[in-house]
Amino acid sequence: PPMERSVKLSVATRLASDRHLPELALTYLDEAEAEMSPERKSELEPLLGALRNQALTAKARDMIFDGEADAGFELAQELREKNPFDPTLTWLVGSHLKTKGQTDEAIPLYAELSALPLMQAAVVQDAAYQARETETPGETLSKLWTASEKWWTPRAPVGMVPVA
Repeated sequence: PPMERSVKLSVATRLASDRHLPELALTYLDEAEAEMSPERKSELEPLLGALRNQALTAKARDMIFDGEADAGFELAQELREKNPFDPTLTWLVGSHLKTKGQTDEAIPLYAELSALPLMQAAVVQDAAYQARETETPGETLSKLWTASEKWWTPRAPVGMVPVA
């Protein structure tokens, strides 16, 4: 039934776009895809892939913050390999590494979020970020950087004179 398939795709789109109830979004997406002809599925592949990525990102986020941190972290890392410039995935991976005390691994991720123009703004606008963080990725980077012995030392670089 085309109308039923359309409704399932609409529900999946809304849930995935809002990054809300990711398991339900994936269920509706799977059902809608199963009812599509191969031609229609091929036409909609970019949209279907983006919706699946949004739902899986929300699933990883929920897992990380709701008691399945290691499994959620693995999912977020896997998704980030396919979408290296997704700010939410970069923040999820970096945040988990920071929580686990893996500062040296978290620093490059927070540096990406701080240095690339719209990434920090995108993360700060994310509702999950707003519920859990009180500082920007740049502020977190600064704290991690100064706490790290690998990335920063209090000595002045060669050729520079410390200000007294």
